[in-house]
Amino acid sequence: MKILYVEQSERQFDHFKRNINANSKFKSNLKVFTTLLLANFILSPEQVNAEEMVESIVVTATRKAESILSVPIAIDTLSAGKIESFDVDTTNDLSSYFPGVEIRAVSSSEQAKAWIRGSGSIDFASNTNPTVGVYIDDVYLPNTFQHTAPIFDLERIEVLKGPQGTRYGRNVTGGLIKYVTAKPEDTFSGYFDLGVGSFNEIKSAGAITGPISETTNFRFAYKYVNDDGWASSRASEPKGDGFPGTLKNNSLNAENLLATRLLLDWNPSTLFNYELMIHSMRRRADGGTFQYVGIVDPVTYEPTCDPRSRIDCIDYLGYRDSDGVGERGDTSAGDHDFFGDANSDSYGLYGKLNYDFPAFSVKHIIAFDRFKRDSQYDADGGAYMLSNNYYKSNFKTASSEFQITSNAQDEFDWDLGLYISSDELSADNKYVFFGLETDQEFYQKQLSKAIYGNLKYPLTSGLYFLSGLRYTNDSVYFDHYSIRPTALDFAPGDVEGSISDQTFTDISWTIGLQQEISENTMLYSTVSNGYKSGGAGAGFGDPGEFNSYKPEDLMAYEVGFKSSLFAGRVVLDTAFYYYDYRDIHVFDVTSNQFGGQNFIVTNASKGIYKGGEIGANINLNDYNSINLGLSFIHAKYTDFISANGENLSGNDVPFAPPLKVVISYDSWWNLFSDWETNLNLRVSYTDRVFHDVRNNPLLTADSYFLSDIALSTTRNDGKYKYSISINNLTDEQYRVQSFDFIEFGSVTHVPNKPRNISIKFKYSFE
Repeated sequence: MKILYVEQSERQFDHFKRNINANSKFKSNLKVFTTLLLANFILSPEQVNAEEMVESIVVTATRKAESILSVPIAIDTLSAGKIESFDVDTTNDLSSYFPGVEIRAVSSSEQAKAWIRGSGSIDFASNTNPTVGVYIDDVYLPNTFQHTAPIFDLERIEVLKGPQGTRYGRNVTGGLIKYVTAKPEDTFSGYFDLGVGSFNEIKSAGAITGPISETTNFRFAYKYVNDDGWASSRASEPKGDGFPGTLKNNSLNAENLLATRLLLDWNPSTLFNYELMIHSMRRRADGGTFQYVGIVDPVTYEPTCDPRSRIDCIDYLGYRDSDGVGERGDTSAGDHDFFGDANSDSYGLYGKLNYDFPAFSVKHIIAFDRFKRDSQYDADGGAYMLSNNYYKSNFKTASSEFQITSNAQDEFDWDLGLYISSDELSADNKYVFFGLETDQEFYQKQLSKAIYGNLKYPLTSGLYFLSGLRYTNDSVYFDHYSIRPTALDFAPGDVEGSISDQTFTDISWTIGLQQEISENTMLYSTVSNGYKSGGAGAGFGDPGEFNSYKPEDLMAYEVGFKSSLFAGRVVLDTAFYYYDYRDIHVFDVTSNQFGGQNFIVTNASKGIYKGGEIGANINLNDYNSINLGLSFIHAKYTDFISANGENLSGNDVPFAPPLKVVISYDSWWNLFSDWETNLNLRVSYTDRVFHDVRNNPLLTADSYFLSDIALSTTRNDGKYKYSISINNLTDEQYRVQSFDFIEFGSVTHVPNKPRNISIKFKYSFE
């Protein structure tokens, strides 16, 4: 296996080097990166506290606070400082920060789909469960539309790679992303920041914390964003019928958002405390930014024209991109036939009780969340009313979890838990294809119950046996009907209904060994079983899309190494894995009897994913550090017959780049006696990825580089801070997602956000 990894890595690095040589913008930016790095060594700045550079990172991956070096799980983190420096707003902004992690948005404010080590799901239906879990503290967010909640006032972000089912449970086959919120403090303090940026953006965030009484502390935080949108339409007015879309200065993707969070921490004794969180969000945004591109040869009238190399491609209606240069033109501008909205509201309440006994601690976590969506957009992104969609949904979730955790540190360590959750989704959608309308309504209820336990047992000095077991019972009830009063393939007023009531049970487990070679070096090896519940597809209202699919099962083998060297100046973190997948959940496009397309979720029988991550955090001195991250993935379907009967065995898994590299550089120095300056540079490379299971070259994102730079200066007492950040410094263009509309003779791409600049002022007080 080691030889295979080395050979594969050599091939990927050759491809990486060729892309560097071919990318003039990146080569220019690399010179800037190198010049700034060398300049900071020459400046010989005044000494900065080294302890800030080498402090141990504490994570809660095992549901308790531990050093990241002692946890036998592949973990990446992003600190509050980096989140603030690079102006990270939502989950969709995180993709270029973590090796082995891909996050894609159908629309920048609508939905986040995540892949870790190739494990993920493309399906954008509102009733589909994620493969990568997202948590706010200890609370699971089961709907992918919740995952675009704004990022603000956090301690850090943790990314756990590989199946985490025995401890976190629901739908975490690929891993999870965990947001750890900043907690209330017992002294008054806070901050307020105000920023302006590209696309007429105005944003503000802040927090205040302190005591209410001798036993109760509070923290209130907020975030506000308003901008005019980074995409535009060349059309002069909306043309769609029955949609209330409005034009705002010819811009698309404009957003107005306000989010709040209130936390209370009650500590009546040293043994007992209760934490309460109340949160809300209101988002009003424009509809999706889709780039419509024809693939029909104007001479042969066959769908064989590649818009990446030709400028004369059309669709079956004769449309050609009006800027005349096909896909190589302005990917953030298009000819949209109407302008939609992407509106959502959410609110919720989380509570956590903690009681410490001498030998163990007891926790009870409850959560209630509600999410409402009301959006409409031009789904094809073209000039004609080919596919215009309207979505209205109401999602409710409630969960309760009871945990007992041992208080052992280096000895026998264990935890037990009970978990139950209930999710309800009701949807009222409308789809217009070629002006013909389909009305769709459905209701889905999911009930999940589980009992779990984990054990860490010392075998000899420094050697531990690891094990975990979880029993899960999932039930999914799905009630659906569609009305097509004007459609061609049904008589007017026909109603097509479908009811699915399924129950799934599973026993997932993990076993492994952890060897502490020294106080700062650890090896681990694990074998884990991952599980994701089956379900029912919603599609776009065609009866051929109302299918059921089986649970997904994963057998994961992993070895890892973590070490802190040279008094913490160098931290190494590596992991290698081999995944044996069964019944993989895949999003497929099939042909129906009328020559159109159906969008379904189905199962690919088998797949093999293998790869690894290598990370190094190098503190060069007290004021300069470099962080290196690399991932390589070889993920293929080994047994997959599509719903159309095609043999797709041997195809690459979508959104699994063979190579990804992330490099960041941080520097601190004092320009003046009372001010500390911080420079952050980050460059990432993502290899070519496919966007569909057929590996259609027209639905492929070529390899690309991204680079960001952030500069800030803070007064030594921490009271005032001025900062500027530039994301996507070289204005790189790439495809975020792609969809096949073969019946229109076109493909549709979601473009990335262009270069954007943010300038902020922050005031802190205490």
